Amino acid sequence: MPLLEVITRYLRVVGNLGYQEICRTAEKRLMPKPERSAVTWAITVPAIWTDQSRMLMRKAALDAGLILDKRQFSDKVRICLEPEGAALQCFHQWLSDHPTQTELKDKKFMVIDLGGGTADVTVHQVTEWARSASRLTFDEIEAPSGGPWGGRLISEEFFLRILQPLLGNVLYTKFINNDAIRLRFLYNEFNPVITNFQTKSEATWIFRLNELLNELQDDIAMLASNVNEYNRQTSEENHLVYNAVRQTLRVPSTVIERLFLTVVDPVRRHLDTLTDKNGDVKLAFLVGGMGSNKYTYELLKVHLPRRGISLYQPADSGLAVVKGAARFGCDESVFGGRISRTNYGTKVVNKQNRNEPKFSLLIPKGEKLIAFSTKTKREPLGPFFPATKTQKSIKFELYESDPVATSISEPSCSFITCVYADVDMSVPYNQRKYTFTINMAGTVMEGYFTDTASGEKHRITWSSH
Repeated sequence: MPLLEVITRYLRVVGNLGYQEICRTAEKRLMPKPERSAVTWAITVPAIWTDQSRMLMRKAALDAGLILDKRQFSDKVRICLEPEGAALQCFHQWLSDHPTQTELKDKKFMVIDLGGGTADVTVHQVTEWARSASRLTFDEIEAPSGGPWGGRLISEEFFLRILQPLLGNVLYTKFINNDAIRLRFLYNEFNPVITNFQTKSEATWIFRLNELLNELQDDIAMLASNVNEYNRQTSEENHLVYNAVRQTLRVPSTVIERLFLTVVDPVRRHLDTLTDKNGDVKLAFLVGGMGSNKYTYELLKVHLPRRGISLYQPADSGLAVVKGAARFGCDESVFGGRISRTNYGTKVVNKQNRNEPKFSLLIPKGEKLIAFSTKTKREPLGPFFPATKTQKSIKFELYESDPVATSISEPSCSFITCVYADVDMSVPYNQRKYTFTINMAGTVMEGYFTDTASGEKHRITWSSH
């Protein structure tokens, strides 16, 4: 089944359950049942997702029936970047825990969102603070960044370093290729250990293998032999203990600690890069599924103070994104200035080789989008021209690329969306010009492709930023 269909079906089920819960809550509070069309849905996505991915999420929401007015960019669906949702919730909770804080304007802070698949980091600055009105607004001062450093890396490392040598190549391949067996082991055995792992809390951690071995029809004698071979190749402190009667595997804490480094090491390096650029950041919030883990917190709590940064892990940090998204759904204006997270450009003719169109940069990565929007209204980008005198329509295509591509065929370059405009053939060829301006509209980025001769504007909406 295509991924988009999976997401659409999931959103349809969640939307139905969510609306039923809203109706039940209204009934309990003796309030009128809300119309479904009145509901605003806040959907969270990783900050490092491409614009195309965010647009597909909006399409899935539309196809799932969450948007009843049938407009893909309806304000009834708001795409909330996960670290932005976390920033909202964490800062409000931090203020609750620090009631004496008064001088907050211009305060800079970082949000580290470590989830199951990705690590997302944002850097924000407080632009407005009124405790009496509970009014808080932020500007983004560093484009969302991160990488695929989520908890999934820990399980992959465990599979590769522990299970593969214990099961042997044949059974390990069977395990990896059987989604049902693999997922049951993850949810029933592996994830509970990783979620609750704390250094020095336990000398060893036990994984039950009976269900796994039964499904794989493993040779228990062979498994015991493989454990012995594994132990011969490792130091004593890292030895595994297999109980053939109970079919359990006892893994020392030292082994699990090293698994965590597959996530924490790249995150620490990335945070060092960001703090080198933003030395006046003194506060960081740690959230997400992996961010709620105490051992992850311990590792980063040791690292960040060396950079002069205090690390705050809120209660229910695993739910910070969801709670913050609810705040965001009520008021998306809380985030004012945003930074372009990538390079945006358009497709232009390559006069040397028409089969290899060029990437022409429009919006550089790191650009302050509101300021850039204002600038393009004064000084539109372009001009752009039809390629030939006989061309009766022009197609404006938008791409994203990081790093900046030379050609749209380069792997770093991804198509986002396009708009068509008819060419007024009555206008002299040298006057058939088009310009481009951008406009920030809440969570949606808009562009206007304008015919300079007639003044006709063609709207292009491409991103839930």
